[in-house]
Amino acid sequence: AIMQKEGGKTLFRGFGTTLARDIPYTVLTFTLFENMRAEIGKRNGDGSVSFAESMFAGVATAVICSTCTIPLDVVKSAVMTSMAAKCSVSAVARDIFATRGVAGFFKGYFPFMAINSAKWSSS
Repeated sequence: AIMQKEGGKTLFRGFGTTLARDIPYTVLTFTLFENMRAEIGKRNGDGSVSFAESMFAGVATAVICSTCTIPLDVVKSAVMTSMAAKCSVSAVARDIFATRGVAGFFKGYFPFMAINSAKWSSS
């Protein structure tokens, strides 16, 4: 029904915004996590990093990167679930700000951060 009504392009709605969220998140997480682990290893003197230290680096990475990229995730989700035939990222962002203020860009922050903390703490 959706394919007939809106065409195949609809299946890829939000793909650009997904990349706009995933690329910065991935670059930030890998860079930050590896640099934190390297710094911890340097401070330990022998380059070793314990499990607890690695867990700390993972959770700190997740908190920082989730905080930086959750607004992009909120906009991405709004674009993907929009019922409008055409939907611009800037219009969605303006609507989120107008209806919910800055806090609207952090909707789902704690579950997003918890999931990412679990992923990165086990690295």
